[in-house]
Amino acid sequence: YDHRANLLKFAEAALPIQDESMRGYAGHWAALSAHHDQTGVYKRCVDFFQPEQGLLVDLGCGTGRFLAATNTGSAIGVDINHYCLQAAETLLAGKGPVQRYSRSYISFDPERGFILKPYPVMNVKLDGTTLLLDDIQTLHNTMRVLYNQGRKADMVSFTLSGGYTNNSPLQFIDAINLGDKFREEKLVKHGEVIRDTVISKLGKICKSGGRFFFAYRMAVSENEVFVDGHEKIGQEMAKLHPNIDVVRTSSLAMEDENGMHGIGLDRRRIEKDGTITILPDSAVLPYRLYLFDMRLR
Repeated sequence: YDHRANLLKFAEAALPIQDESMRGYAGHWAALSAHHDQTGVYKRCVDFFQPEQGLLVDLGCGTGRFLAATNTGSAIGVDINHYCLQAAETLLAGKGPVQRYSRSYISFDPERGFILKPYPVMNVKLDGTTLLLDDIQTLHNTMRVLYNQGRKADMVSFTLSGGYTNNSPLQFIDAINLGDKFREEKLVKHGEVIRDTVISKLGKICKSGGRFFFAYRMAVSENEVFVDGHEKIGQEMAKLHPNIDVVRTSSLAMEDENGMHGIGLDRRRIEKDGTITILPDSAVLPYRLYLFDMRLR
């Protein structure tokens, strides 16, 4: 009981810091995504994906730049950061009707610690753009909204996931227990955990045969030479995830975003034997944005 009381006391002191961190992240991401928009990154993504008519669910929608570029008539933008959703609402307001549901509360999970949870959203009209606070590890709110509408998405997108983020916005227990290993154990594994979680849950929000658009930053090297291996990576992803078929792959070069507008990237070197080395920020990584057009089986 004393331990729990100390955790609650710590959480009470840390929550304002966490909130300010989320506000700051939203501001940084708004600036970075605006830069990518100006340099044509989002346009090239949309040109590759070629979205069709139907309901699009954009996971990790951030400040709404990808949704703005797709210009779909019916879409759900999902993000755990309510400040990002506020910025997305402002950006998308001039493109059609937008409704935002971004209330949240703090809950204690014995396994995950203090976590941010969205208030349940029930009846939502899916005309125009709906901005929805949700944790893409669970997708509870998204599934609830779609279930109440009696439908699933025609398309799901997960693109340009931003920099270093925790698997959950609030991981005080992990931070305390892991200490200096928190960054290595939690932050740097974010990409794989979120990617695998999203793909494994696609069937709960997307119809069979629906399209999945995925864009993933990565630097790939063979024999110490950086290469563009989008086809090979697509084949590996298809083997790893039996619920999807990889239809097309491509990639585009990215300028180094590390430190740009306060955003940091996962900078690891993964050897073939699985050994992981954390690279310094000064390391040169000519990474690319790998694009995958998939179908849900």
